[in-house]
Amino acid sequence: MNAPAAELFKRGNELLNRSKYSEAIECFKKVIEYGDNEFLSGSYVNIAKCLNERSLETKEDSSNQIEEYLQMALKIKPTNQAAFANYFWYHLFNKRFTEAIEYFMLIEVKAIFDQGIILLEKIHEYKNEREADAFYNLYKKNLKYSRILVNVAMWHLNNGTSHKAYLYLKESHQRVGNDINILSGLSLTCLVLNNPIEAEEYCILGINALEAMKNKENKVQNSIEGFYSNLALAYLNQHKYSEAVELLSLKVIRYPNNTDFHNLAFAQYMLGRFDEAYINCEKALFIAEDETSYFLMGECQYAKKEYERAILWYKKALAFINDKQTSYNVEDETMNIISTLLDSKKTLKKIYLNLINALLESNEYLSAAAFQEIALTKFPYDHDIKRLSNVIRMLDIKNLEIETVNERVNLIIRELSEQREKLEERSEKVREWALELIKLQDRCIKDDILVIQTEDDWRVIENQMVSIADAMKSSSPSDAIYQKIDAKMKNDFYGLNEKSLNFLITAEYLYQIHSNTSNIDFAPIMIEFCKVVENELSVKMKQKKMIEKKKNFTLGQLLFELERHRISSFTEFVPILKTILLYRNGSAHTGSTNVEKTGMVRNLLFEEGWLNYLIQQK
Repeated sequence: MNAPAAELFKRGNELLNRSKYSEAIECFKKVIEYGDNEFLSGSYVNIAKCLNERSLETKEDSSNQIEEYLQMALKIKPTNQAAFANYFWYHLFNKRFTEAIEYFMLIEVKAIFDQGIILLEKIHEYKNEREADAFYNLYKKNLKYSRILVNVAMWHLNNGTSHKAYLYLKESHQRVGNDINILSGLSLTCLVLNNPIEAEEYCILGINALEAMKNKENKVQNSIEGFYSNLALAYLNQHKYSEAVELLSLKVIRYPNNTDFHNLAFAQYMLGRFDEAYINCEKALFIAEDETSYFLMGECQYAKKEYERAILWYKKALAFINDKQTSYNVEDETMNIISTLLDSKKTLKKIYLNLINALLESNEYLSAAAFQEIALTKFPYDHDIKRLSNVIRMLDIKNLEIETVNERVNLIIRELSEQREKLEERSEKVREWALELIKLQDRCIKDDILVIQTEDDWRVIENQMVSIADAMKSSSPSDAIYQKIDAKMKNDFYGLNEKSLNFLITAEYLYQIHSNTSNIDFAPIMIEFCKVVENELSVKMKQKKMIEKKKNFTLGQLLFELERHRISSFTEFVPILKTILLYRNGSAHTGSTNVEKTGMVRNLLFEEGWLNYLIQQK
C-alpha cells in the first residue's frame, strides 16, 4: 500500500465530508500525482463529487470537469461502483433521467441502490417518451417497485398514449399478480379507456386484497377508499346509479372529499333526485371549486326549471372548461383516483345549448343570440347549435341587429375572462377547513334533523367551529386587511371585552375576505359573531351577579337565565338573542349558513347597534 497516498486520500475524504471542497480537491490531486496506486480511481471520483456538490451550492457550471474526472475513474477501473453512483447522482440532480437510470442500472451496492430507488419512485414528471421508456425498463428489471410502473402509466395517460399505459399494466399484472399499485393503475386506466366493467373488476380485486390485510394502517385505509372512489365511477359509467349512490352515501361520511360528493351528486341527478344532487354538489364546491361541479350545479337548476340560477352556474363552467376530448384528475400519493371522466367537447356543447335555452326562457334574448354566436365559433357545423339560430330568428325580436349582438358578444367574452381571473386562484384548491367542517356537521345532523341535545353539546361544537374559523383565517392570510379591521373594531367598539374583541376581529375579517365568495359554508364565521355576543353578554351578566363567575355559559343557557331573572335592562335584548340563537343553530346544517344570513347577524350587531347596547350595560 502507498502509505502517503492512503493518508492523503483519508484526509481528502474528511475534508469532503465537512464540505471543504477546495482543500479536499488538493488532497485528491496529490494522490493522483503519486501515479499508479489503489486510490487513483477513487480520487478521480471524489474530485468529481467535490465539484458536483460545490456546483449545487454555488450554481457554477462544472459539467465538463465532472464528466472528465468520472470518465478517468472508469478508465482506470471500469467496474468502479462509486463512479457509477456519482454519475447517477450527477445526472439525477440535473434532471437528465435517462442518463441517470443508465448508470443506476450498473449499481450493485445494495445501500446505494436502496437510496437511489426511493428517489426514482417519486419522479413522475418526464420530459418525453424516451425518459418514460427508461423508467419502464428500470421497472422491468426491478418488478417489486411497481410504483415506478404506475408513474409511467400515468404519464402515458396524460400524454395521449393510454393504450401503452394499459398494455404495460396488464402485462405486469399477469406477471406479478394482484399488486396494489398495479391494480389501482389498471382501475384508473380502464376508466379513461371507457372500459368500466374491467375497471370494476380491478377495483374489487384491490379492495379484497387490502381488506384481507390485518391491522390496517392509514395508508392502507386510504388505498381502500381510493378503490371505492374508482369503483363508484365504474358504476356511473355503467349507468348503475343506485349502486353508486349506495356506495358513496356511506363513503362521504367516512371520508368527505370533493370527488365523491361530486360523483354522488351526479348519480342522484341521473336518478332525478335533483334537490339531493344540488346539496351534495354544493358540498363538493365548499371543499374545492372546479368546472365539472359548476356544470352539474347548472344542470340541477336547469332540470328544476330555475333558469336564472342555472345561467350563473353555466357561465362559471364556461370560464374554465376546455375543449379537450377528456379531462380527469389524478390524486393522492397512496392511490390513483380518477376524480371526473368528462368528454369536454360534448359537455361544452351541452353547456352552450342549455345556457342559450335558459336565457330564452328568461327572456334574455340578446344574450341568447350572443352566446349562440360564440357557440358557433366553437361548433361551426353543429346541427343543434345552428337550429337554435333559427329559433332565435323565429322569435322576431327587436334590437337583434348584427351590431348589437356583436357588442354583447364582446361584452360576454370580457365577462368570462374577468370571471376566469377571479375564480382561477381558488379553483381546484382543496379547502382543508371545509373538510373538517363537513365532518363536524355530519355528526350534528341525522336524516336532516339536528341531534344536538343540550347546550353543553353546543359548547363542544362551538369550540370546534372556532378552531375551524382559525384554520380559515390561516388559509387566507392578508395582514393589511386584518390590521385595518383590527384597528377599526378597536375604535368602533371601545370598551368591548378583550376576548369578545378577538372573536369580533376574526369574524369581521373572515366576513370581509369571503363576502364575494358564494361557494363556501359561512358557519364558522357565523359562530365567531355569535361568540362575540355570548362572551360579552356573559361578562355583563356576571357583573350583575346574575350568573356564576366561574362557570361558562352558552347562548342558550344565557337566554334561559335572562328569562328566569326578568331583569328590565335586558328585556328588549331577549328577542334579538332568540334570533341570533336561531342563526347559530342553523350552522349545524352543511350549506345552511350563507353570506346573507351571516350578514343579518352582523347587521344586528353593527347597524342596529346591539353590540354597543351590550357594551353600555353596567
